[in-house]
Formats: sequence, structure tokens, C-alpha cells
Amino acid sequence: MKTVIFRADGNSQIGLGHVMRCLAMAEMIIDNFTIKFAIQNPSENVIKLLSVNRISIIPLPETIDYQIDLVNFLTVVSKDDIVVLDGYHFYRKIIRKILKKLL
Repeated sequence: MKTVIFRADGNSQIGLGHVMRCLAMAEMIIDNFTIKFAIQNPSENVIKLLSVNRISIIPLPETIDYQIDLVNFLTVVSKDDIVVLDGYHFYRKIIRKILKKLL
């Protein structure tokens, strides 16, 4: 089964909308794909929300340095994964060169 990795950050203070939007998309395709969420320092509430929905979490180290975040993220994806980015700051141009499918 193909894997879809959603990359979004969010917790109870900021950005939870990114996670919720991705969760809505994930719920639509969960029967046809393996779903994983890559999130920096996920809160307990986010972990619980995703696990209840049968979604694996890939915790990423917290950083505000986008280059370090990119390096961290690239260690957890393969070129065959489908990646969904939800955030204006993500590194689309670089990832597009590496991965086959990017949304």
C-alpha cells in the first residue's frame, strides 16, 4: 500500500487548523493508503487525535530553521511516498526535486 505523509505543524496554541485540514483529507483516503503525519513536537492532544483516527505520527525535532527542518523531514520520507505539505514556509522547490509526488 502506498504511503501518504502529511507535513503540518500545529498544537493547541497555534497552527491546529493545518493539522485539522490534513486530517480531513487523510480521512477521505485512509482506506486506500497508509497515512502518516510528520509534525514537529506534537502535543498530547494532537497525538491522541491522530491515533484515534488510525494515523501514525512521525515526530520531528522542533526547530525554526527551515534548512534543519528539511534535513529532518527528508530522513523520514522515501522518494516513493506521496507528500502533502500544509504550510506556507515549507521547502516545496527542494522536495519536488527529490520526491515523485508532492501535493
